[in-house]
Amino acid sequence: MQQPSSRPPKAPSYYSAPYWEGFKLKQEGKCDEALEKLLPIARQGHGFEDAQLATGLCMLRVAGLKISTTPETPPQNIMDDVTFKKGFNWILKAANAGNFQAQASLVSLYADNLVPEANMRNSNVIGAMWAHLYLTNPLRLQIGAPLIEEKQLKRLENKMTKNQWLSGKELARNWIPVYK
Repeated sequence: MQQPSSRPPKAPSYYSAPYWEGFKLKQEGKCDEALEKLLPIARQGHGFEDAQLATGLCMLRVAGLKISTTPETPPQNIMDDVTFKKGFNWILKAANAGNFQAQASLVSLYADNLVPEANMRNSNVIGAMWAHLYLTNPLRLQIGAPLIEEKQLKRLENKMTKNQWLSGKELARNWIPVYK
């Protein structure tokens, strides 16, 4: 009878493939290094929304935003930072293609008023739209993914009027994914 090995199982070789290196570096908190790997992948466009989201989140972190479950006061004028704006736009690109995790990230950003000036117009209504899109995202519902931003969803909803919430819902009904 063979004795069980005390070593952890070796990760399959595809986890060390170039595609995954940027994601691993992001998970380790090494966003500067991760961006070197993620940006070329994110630029591939449709089908690479996970890389676009990871790129955006890393850029927010590089700009000084702490990505955590507890809301923190962001650095002064972070929304004016070029890296922050680029990160926001990468997340927006992934969300516009239907990535539910990117949509959840936008819900958090809108709930915390961490939106670049160019995206502030009707920010409550747009935040409500992303909330509705996230809540009704077919892929999230199909795989049974739990609500990952429940507190943020409530915070977002509580900061707006009922009409703003309903206007966001109407925008979500008329929304069409955009693949750039």
